[in-house]
Amino acid sequence: MGIRGAARVRRVVLSAAVGAVLAATGCTGQDDGGQSDEENTGKAVALSEAQVWSGESALGVESAEGVAFRGDDAVVLGRDGELGVVDADSGTPRWRRNDGDLAAEARLRFRLGDDKKHTVLDGGTPGNTAGMDGRPLITGEGERWSVLARYRGEDGRGVVALSGDDGRPRWRTELPAQDGGDSHSTPGDDIRLLAADARTALVAVAPEDSTEVVTYALDAADGRVLWKREGAWVYDFAGGDTVLGERPAAGDFDPSSGQRDERGWVMALDARSGKEKWSLKTAHPGYRLRGAVEGRAVVAAQDGPSEPAALVLDTTTGRKTSGLKYGKYTCREDAGARLLACAAAADKGLLTLRAGKGGKPVQSTVSSEELLSVDAVHAERVYLEGGLVTGLSGKTRREGLPGRTLAVSDRHAAFETGDGGTGGTGPLKVFRVSAGGEAPDEPEGPGKASVRPLSFTEEPEWTVTSATGSETRVNGPEKDRLELREVSDVRLVGDVLVYSGGTRQVGYAGGRLAGLDAATGKLRWTVDGDDLGEGHHLLPVPDAAGDHRMPVVATGGSHVLVSYYPGTGRDGVAAVSVKDGSVAWKRDVAGGDGGTVRAADAHSYAVESSTTGGGDENKTWDYTVRVYDLKSGELTATRKGVREPHLYDGTVVASVQQPKSRDANTDVVAFTAKTGKEKWRLGDRYRDPAVVHVAGGAAVITHAAGTAVVGTATGRELARTPGQAAGCHGDGPLIVCQAGLQSTGLHPVTVELTKSASRVSAKVRGLPSLTGPASYTAVDDRFFRRAGTSAGEAEPVATVDARGRKAAGELPGLPVALDDDRVCLMDGKLTPYGSPWSGNHEVTVHRRG
Repeated sequence: MGIRGAARVRRVVLSAAVGAVLAATGCTGQDDGGQSDEENTGKAVALSEAQVWSGESALGVESAEGVAFRGDDAVVLGRDGELGVVDADSGTPRWRRNDGDLAAEARLRFRLGDDKKHTVLDGGTPGNTAGMDGRPLITGEGERWSVLARYRGEDGRGVVALSGDDGRPRWRTELPAQDGGDSHSTPGDDIRLLAADARTALVAVAPEDSTEVVTYALDAADGRVLWKREGAWVYDFAGGDTVLGERPAAGDFDPSSGQRDERGWVMALDARSGKEKWSLKTAHPGYRLRGAVEGRAVVAAQDGPSEPAALVLDTTTGRKTSGLKYGKYTCREDAGARLLACAAAADKGLLTLRAGKGGKPVQSTVSSEELLSVDAVHAERVYLEGGLVTGLSGKTRREGLPGRTLAVSDRHAAFETGDGGTGGTGPLKVFRVSAGGEAPDEPEGPGKASVRPLSFTEEPEWTVTSATGSETRVNGPEKDRLELREVSDVRLVGDVLVYSGGTRQVGYAGGRLAGLDAATGKLRWTVDGDDLGEGHHLLPVPDAAGDHRMPVVATGGSHVLVSYYPGTGRDGVAAVSVKDGSVAWKRDVAGGDGGTVRAADAHSYAVESSTTGGGDENKTWDYTVRVYDLKSGELTATRKGVREPHLYDGTVVASVQQPKSRDANTDVVAFTAKTGKEKWRLGDRYRDPAVVHVAGGAAVITHAAGTAVVGTATGRELARTPGQAAGCHGDGPLIVCQAGLQSTGLHPVTVELTKSASRVSAKVRGLPSLTGPASYTAVDDRFFRRAGTSAGEAEPVATVDARGRKAAGELPGLPVALDDDRVCLMDGKLTPYGSPWSGNHEVTVHRRG
């Protein structure tokens, strides 16, 4: 594995040299290898005219630090530390890790979990998640291949292997910290990923601003430490069981930076045992490793001020096999480490070397206006900086590639396109590739969306704005004032549009529940904060973002349920008639400091209550869920220590609280609403699980390692994804959620549900190509997405299918409620789904066409 090109951090010209030792070892002269030009020219390269996919369309990543192809997959490492695997031909994402936010000093953190611990996937200083050659590190054999990354956790930091199939951690290895270095550096920044093959991974611990380094060899199967080597960087696989490295004599030494002490020596170790095979250990001159393939390595040496020279070594013995024309080479090998290509930047010299003891160097001069630097090597073709492709003897096979070559396989090539602007980087684009000059098949594209946009009249039947002092209009005429500061909930219940939200008043009394005639927009009734009578007030409920909302729970057509709090006495639940706003009944909640109605179906409703204890510094919470018969008000089930209840078809699914904790969970349990009899629980399948949504016979469960979808009847897992979902919406057959955090990587996750007889199946997809803050709603088999701009304004609403494909046309607002006759659209400044729609919002009601 060679050290890499010029004019970039990962492609620094690594000076090295020869002197008196050259004469002692007989390293003089050049060898052209005796191979004919025809054997080394390589075939012409042809690209598809259209890109197959881009970093943005596949993973929401504009530019890439590195790309590696593995069979039918492509591993992408974004410049901000995003890490993901996609289908190489379609760009369909397998998984993506990027659930964090930007921290100080441009270091990007993500959350990474498994079933045992919380950790943070650590992009670290940009580029440090890549290997020495700037590409993602892939290790393992067959279908059990993995991508390596760094991690930081509650109990240490080290290296983690993420499954290439789904991104789940296969193993993690904690590495001890080294003494020295910058005391202000973030733990884990001293870990460097170096190189990997199918069996072994090489990593180093080297504190910043320190001369100390330790290289560790890890077993690719389980992460155990095979050996360690103090004071040496070991990072180049030379085939078989041999790895090469360098030991600096003194000073600050980093193989991937330009700060290098010219004195030192090259060594060869057994890859599995760490036992030294040979070394070029001399005090003078200094040797430097340039690159290696199986059986052969290119090194350089220098004695005093003379021009450095380079030579080829037999990696089995360390003996010189031939001398080379130039000394200042930078090298890169192909993915199989069967072919090495090196460039002498200023001299325009190209060196190619095949693996094996019979491999001899082929040296040539390339006509190029650019400083010569090797970007990639594949199938006897050398991809040079500046968009030039040559054969092994330097003959030009193509010019004018679309950008810097990041990776090449038999079928695909990945490029950093464009000039990159002021940041020096450009968009990642992937094309199909073929040899021999015959153009590859053009990509067919993602195909059309499987859904059509909603059909409705262009002119609304009526319109209302939510802001204070707003007015309702029916095709122009003024009607009733609503005076809402924010909208919490909007839904069509029969022929009434029911909404709730906050008014200008401050405190709990500032809530309002109202019903508008769905056909005319006429205000039928309102229930303000204290209109429930007997001193009872509508109870706003804090959501996950800390905002107080006025949730409305529908019961099947005739009533909606709201929570109330009294001036004295207990909290309770009130049933408000959809027809005229009258209070059908009020029922106190037994016990607790507060009670909130969380869910209902046609027969039952579930209330969550809590009691608190301890002081301000040691506050504790105890949750209880009570289930009541909707008609009689009879208490039918009580579960202590559970919270966040959801109801579906007579089954309650709730999170099991970690004792005394406000928000941590240990399990998810399901029980019958009528008797409280337990149906199932997750047990130890997931760490820190929580139920976030229930619909269509399935429950969406988040946990430390991502999200699982389980059946509500049995608890059996139906599907899983690495992203942690939140803010879900939809009653089936499609559910849409969000994964990631606001600052980076926020994207939708779709859950498709299919019912057959008594069974439910699910398919879950992350859609990182739609990265960015957005509001979502889901109706039937489609979802609607309104993305936000940098100024916080809202873009037009797109209709999207479960695969993330957009249907033709745009909607003037986000569908927030609809039935067979009408659709209710909301327009206004964007806030994420799950939070109140604050500020000015216009609600329009259209008749469906």
